[in-house]
Amino acid sequence: MAPRDGDTFTAGPGAILSGAVPLAGFAPDGRVWTAPSPVAPAQPTGDCRATTPACGAPEELFVDGQPLHRVLDRTSVAPGRWTLDPGSRGTGPTVVLGDDPTGRTVELSTTATAIAGTAAGVTIAGLRLEHYANPAQTGVIHMAAGASGWLVEGCTVRNSHGVGVIVSDRSTLRGCTAVGNGHQGIGATGTDVVIEDNVLEHNNRAGFDPGWSAGGAKFAQAHGLVVRRNVARANDGPGLWCDIDCVDVHYLDNVVEDNTGAGIFHEISYAAEIRGNQVRGNGADAPGWVWGAGIQVAASSGVTVEDNVVERNRMGIVGIDQQRESGPLGVHELKDLTVVGNVISDSGQTGIAQDHEDDDVYRRGHHFERNTYAGSVAWAWGDSELTWDQWRRFGFDAKGKYTR
Repeated sequence: MAPRDGDTFTAGPGAILSGAVPLAGFAPDGRVWTAPSPVAPAQPTGDCRATTPACGAPEELFVDGQPLHRVLDRTSVAPGRWTLDPGSRGTGPTVVLGDDPTGRTVELSTTATAIAGTAAGVTIAGLRLEHYANPAQTGVIHMAAGASGWLVEGCTVRNSHGVGVIVSDRSTLRGCTAVGNGHQGIGATGTDVVIEDNVLEHNNRAGFDPGWSAGGAKFAQAHGLVVRRNVARANDGPGLWCDIDCVDVHYLDNVVEDNTGAGIFHEISYAAEIRGNQVRGNGADAPGWVWGAGIQVAASSGVTVEDNVVERNRMGIVGIDQQRESGPLGVHELKDLTVVGNVISDSGQTGIAQDHEDDDVYRRGHHFERNTYAGSVAWAWGDSELTWDQWRRFGFDAKGKYTR
């Protein structure tokens, strides 16, 4: 559905918009059950984890409302798994299911988006949307290039394949829930976007490679972005992530917990404020070294990290310098990182690291002061893991505290 300028979309009590259609006509076929499909397989998009090679295919199958795990071909179909066979030699596409569908409701997602377009001033309030076949990096609600001034409020987007909601210029996403989506919960780009009071849980269900893009929220090329009072919990990948030429970004008072990647991740970008967040239990599936921090700043300049609680993450607060291409505001480098007044406990290393054999990063104006550390922690500087006394001898946290 393509809105017009100024359109408003609301829903009555109990209304659900679904991108799926019911399937019938299943017949046993050896150890599986098959039925004709109303759609042929779409082109897959995105990079997958090795364990989920079919993640990029957008169609989803639901049995009694629950999504099943998609596999590449019928030889891999088993209970809880399915595939969409394209057919050959005059046969049409076929759904191949590993569970007996008798007496159960089986649905196949076929519709790519619910509301998408280039209109201005659109309001979307209180909708519940589920089971869409949107490709990765595409939203069920999707502001296309040129759209502006949308308000998306009080919506729920669940169990769809790509991203729940993507907004852009001068728009607000408020009070929405994005849960169980295949790729990401939400996304944003453009100027003066506000993301507030949303809940993002259990996204990247399809198993995309988080190093490519996946998790709770990912923003890109965002200027003046405000991300406040959101909950990003138990997503596969980073919780809140701004990547590529983001500037003047404010991560304020969010709760970011138990995401498999970094909690808050600001990457190859510029100025940001990361303040007042509760960041716990993140980074368990990070690839190693100092990745998977509660708060992770990579190849970005002018970032302030202040008054956050950072507990039980794989790493604490880490700045990483990398050899990356320059952007519109200059070189992408770790510079002028300020880390002040945070509480960091049981969270691996906190400090500065680099992965391209250039020690210049250690001379770029970084400040760590008045932070409080407790439990199992260490400090990263000069390509080494330091003790508390060594860290302070480099001039950091002169007024900080460490409780073993």
